[in-house]
Amino acid sequence: MQVALVHTNNLKRKFFGAGVTPIIYKPRIYTNDQVSSTRIKLSNGEDSFEAGWMVNPNVFHDNESHLYASFSAQGKGCINLQCPGFVQVATDVALGMVPSAYSVIGGQQLGWNLSIVKSEEDEYWWLFIGAEKKAIGYWPKELFIPLALVASKVEWGGEIYDFGSNSSSTPLPDMGNGLKARDEPPYYSGANYMLRMLM
Repeated sequence: MQVALVHTNNLKRKFFGAGVTPIIYKPRIYTNDQVSSTRIKLSNGEDSFEAGWMVNPNVFHDNESHLYASFSAQGKGCINLQCPGFVQVATDVALGMVPSAYSVIGGQQLGWNLSIVKSEEDEYWWLFIGAEKKAIGYWPKELFIPLALVASKVEWGGEIYDFGSNSSSTPLPDMGNGLKARDEPPYYSGANYMLRMLM
């Protein structure tokens, strides 16, 4: 696994929500055992959940970028609705959906406005999409122990995995648009980035 991210670093802080607009690309995947994702992640201890977009041929059976939500807690967890956990309420925004268009390097940048907020009413962690904050669904508080109360860390960034043979002849999957950040201003030029990060 390789990651490129920014995160909060004071575990005594308390977070009840965060947001992001990850720019959506279609990174190259070289084998079905590789994964590339860009996401926001909230955690407390060993409990965590995240949402963003992911290319994962083993889960989605193609090389497209898909909207996803996942969690890990008490030795269990999964992506989207593969196990009991995340509860989807939206009927017109499906986990696993593919964007209608992808961002273009040097051109139009497209992203999904995602936010995760702990409800004061039911105390569930809700996932929203769009500027109008349409509810996709929620992670019930009963899934978690420390994260049932509050998040102590927020991460924004990308991850790549290669679960295969790790042969030196097989390149790692791309992260974001596949370009590296520059060593001189503008540092982000050509690299994948988050259009918006909120706490």
